[in-house]
Amino acid sequence: DERGMAFLDFPVNTSTIRADYRGNAAELAKIARTIDRVRADKDMTITRIAVKGHASPEGSYASNRRLAEARTRALIDYLRALYDFDAALFALDYEAEDWAGLRAFIDGSDWAEREALLAICDSDTSPDEKERQLRARHPAAYRRLVAECFPALRHSDYTVEYTVRGFDVAEARQVIWTDPSKLSLQEMYAVAQTYEVGGKEYNAVFEAAVRVYPTDSVANLNAAVAALSAFSSMEIMPPGSFICLAAIS
Repeated sequence: DERGMAFLDFPVNTSTIRADYRGNAAELAKIARTIDRVRADKDMTITRIAVKGHASPEGSYASNRRLAEARTRALIDYLRALYDFDAALFALDYEAEDWAGLRAFIDGSDWAEREALLAICDSDTSPDEKERQLRARHPAAYRRLVAECFPALRHSDYTVEYTVRGFDVAEARQVIWTDPSKLSLQEMYAVAQTYEVGGKEYNAVFEAAVRVYPTDSVANLNAAVAALSAFSSMEIMPPGSFICLAAIS
């Protein structure tokens, strides 16, 4: 998949996409570039476009919930009209208020009120009560949050999911060196078998596999074996030299 985050601006209490409003043209173009990059690749087929909208805590939770849903739906409608995609291709999700993003911003700050602000964010009270306490107890900090943090909390996360066609071994031998992310592990291992065991290209295939699939245990094991094999074949080093081997995990 390809993922991104767009920051669209809307006039107060509206959910209509205006491409000419503030920085929307650049943000919409960013989404389009992601979709176009996948659409233009003859080896890829888009299977799903997921969009999740977020709103900031400013205002009532109920109002922000409606806005987050409506604005996310508006973005999907905009993309459907732009590309003539079927509605079934899209998945809509939304989060009324991005408190996780707000907390991360505060936690990363050096503000004197940092701990007090975090305590409010972590409390068991309702979102509306948290926002009221931030405003009432820390008015100066709240104004800074509105100016410096809240705009970044109003974002749309998008994911373009796609499938990649299968490659025969001859094709995969070319793709492994140009765009290995298109290959499955099985295709990579089939390519490796066409090279001399322990050779430079053979080991490079396993290195590519673990870069593309870093959490796969088999890919990690194969890369480790290839690295150790390459190390064991090195000439003895002069006295005083050393090599640091990093464990692959």
